[in-house]
This record gives sequence, structure tokens and C-alpha cells, in this order.
Amino acid sequence: NIFTRADKVLSELEGFTKDVRGPLTQTVKNVETFSNALAKNSDGIDKFWSAVSSLSDQLKNVSGRLDSTLKAAEGLLNSVDKDQIKSIVANVDTVTANLKET
Repeated sequence: NIFTRADKVLSELEGFTKDVRGPLTQTVKNVETFSNALAKNSDGIDKFWSAVSSLSDQLKNVSGRLDSTLKAAEGLLNSVDKDQIKSIVANVDTVTANLKET
């Protein structure tokens, strides 16, 4: 009958409510504790995020300088005449060989 089923559903709901009351209450307390800790440390958190922001800006600046330095070095290396370097190394080898003979 419908009243028996309703009574059974309400009994199960009551049991479920009793089962979850403790963990749910503890979860709410944990959230409150965490929220209070954040509120107490808001200055520290603000300082931390400010430091992270400053570090990020510094990394951007360093990255830009590093990029321009690498481009300058690449340009310098590309401007070197490879045949002339081979000739200089060959001349050094010749001079070194001549020094060994004397």
C-alpha cells in the first residue's frame, strides 16, 4: 500500500540524513576554517601574488633581452666568412708545424 511505501521511503531518508549529518557538518567546519585562514592571511596572499607578478614582469624583460642578445650573436656568427676562418686555421697549423721544426 502507498502509506507503507511512503513510510519506508521516509525511514530511509531519515537514516540517510543521520548518516551524512556528521561528515557534512565537518565539511562545513573545514570550509569555515579554511576561509578564516585565508582571511587572516590575506595580506600575505596579496604580497605573494604581488611578488609572483613582479617575477613574471622580470622574466619577460630578461626573455626580451636574451632574445635580442641571441639575435645579435647569430648575426655576428653569420657575418663571419667561413673560408677566411679555414684559411686562418690552416695558417696557424703551418706556423705551428714550422715552429716544431725549428
